[in-house]
Amino acid sequence: ANSPVVVLTGNHAPDGTFSGPGITDNGNGTASFDPSAAGSGGVITYSYTDPVNGCSNSATQTVTVNALPNNTGSGFSGDIICAGEQGTLTFDAVNDATFVLPYTIQYTDGTTTWSQDITSASGVTFNVAVNTSSTTTYTLVSITNGNGCIRTSGFGKSSAQITVKQLPVVSLNSQTNVSCHSGNNGAIDLNVTGGATPYTYAWTTSDGSIPSGQEIVEDPSGLTAGTYNVIVTGNNSCSSAVFTVTITEPDVISVSNVSQSTIACN
Repeated sequence: ANSPVVVLTGNHAPDGTFSGPGITDNGNGTASFDPSAAGSGGVITYSYTDPVNGCSNSATQTVTVNALPNNTGSGFSGDIICAGEQGTLTFDAVNDATFVLPYTIQYTDGTTTWSQDITSASGVTFNVAVNTSSTTTYTLVSITNGNGCIRTSGFGKSSAQITVKQLPVVSLNSQTNVSCHSGNNGAIDLNVTGGATPYTYAWTTSDGSIPSGQEIVEDPSGLTAGTYNVIVTGNNSCSSAVFTVTITEPDVISVSNVSQSTIACN
């Protein structure tokens, strides 16, 4: 339906006339056929009358105009992800005679254009060609079906957005190591930025000791020597990578045996 205008020429040109859907007769035995004005097509007739004897005849040709493929009114959408996760788009084709395989869409982020095969008319979800680290809008460029029909405008829904939620970023302000061997006065002071506040904290350790209640605070204290891991989760449900702090302690102080000698009396 978006094919270019075609010029038809009768075998008795410059005489004869054309009629039918999408036809504009040019008055010289030719006509212009515009598929976009022909609806689904129909019968095109070429009529000729002999100027000498007045006898007339005509020829007909049935033309089928395939409709352009399209997506539904909500048929192009993106998901919501945490930074670093795989972003996906979903395309939902109009499920009618225009859904003819192979069926391909092209979409762009405004800089680069990618192609994606669509194998089903009902909600195909696919990984975006290049994963994005920030919220990005994608726009349909074209839809092409197995009839060779290509839609480049008038989409059911032309754009989709992948929303990227940012992660908390964790760094170490300072740490206090245990002052005496087997002590428990270690402490960790974190710095957390980014993501969405308020944050929640989940501390774990396999070889240290965390006092009750300190495993959910930003800056735990009362720690023994050991390796401590924390995951910080923002109010947007996105979590940081595991952040690790190692609390140390001094070695055991070595004390030698005190020798004793007997002092004789005078």
